[in-house]
Amino acid sequence: MQLRILSLLTLAMILAAACSPAATPPTAQSPSASSESTPTPETLQDGAAGAVASSDSGLGGIAQQPVATCADVTDPNITMPENSNQQQFSAPEQVIENSHTYCAIVTTEHGRFIIQLNPVNAPQNVNNFVFLASKGFYDGIGFHRVIPGFMAQTGDPTGTGGGGPGYNNIPLEATGPMKYDKPGVVGVARTNQPNSAGSQFFITFDNASFLDNGYTILGEVVEGMDVVNQIKVRDTDSDPNANSIVPERLISIRIVDIGAK
Repeated sequence: MQLRILSLLTLAMILAAACSPAATPPTAQSPSASSESTPTPETLQDGAAGAVASSDSGLGGIAQQPVATCADVTDPNITMPENSNQQQFSAPEQVIENSHTYCAIVTTEHGRFIIQLNPVNAPQNVNNFVFLASKGFYDGIGFHRVIPGFMAQTGDPTGTGGGGPGYNNIPLEATGPMKYDKPGVVGVARTNQPNSAGSQFFITFDNASFLDNGYTILGEVVEGMDVVNQIKVRDTDSDPNANSIVPERLISIRIVDIGAK
């Protein structure tokens, strides 16, 4: 199975035809290579689940900068292990303080944007994201599913929509105050099972309130939304030739801890 998020059009079609009250909530993760009837939540399962966590002492990490906001952070000098996006882990380590603000500097082929992560809204999912980013797991991964007017999805080292970090059991945390009420909201992809997130995440291009309470929110883009809007379209939901398109590459994600705010 693959990790996917339902588009608004697809959701409307499902709600009209399904007898279940809410046809599986738009799970956030990659578009499946198979022709599912709808872009339903796709699993992050891969054959490496349960692999022993790998670590490279002295490589990776979380930078600390005494700045006021995430918009003020600068690129830290952090070295990641070679082929870090191929690492597999048994579970994420606890690496954050829930009272701190963490900033993710995301560099793409068109430039960089900054995500302000919100541990208060989703402590386990933010910790998981920060852990993986601090290991270099996201470096070099592509945006494998990019739907105009909806969202750009990444975080799968296989590029198929079904890959992940070796586990897919991070719980749904969708009761916090943040909502999918604007462009730039960063959500977590999962399968049709609520507590099945791994490494995949997505960034909205517009209001996507139909995802509220169904998908965990990590935070929001606070700088560089123009860069997000330039991510190459790869509409695997409706374009039969999408899989022939080389995904735009996510060059790196670096984490900066700016302390308690």
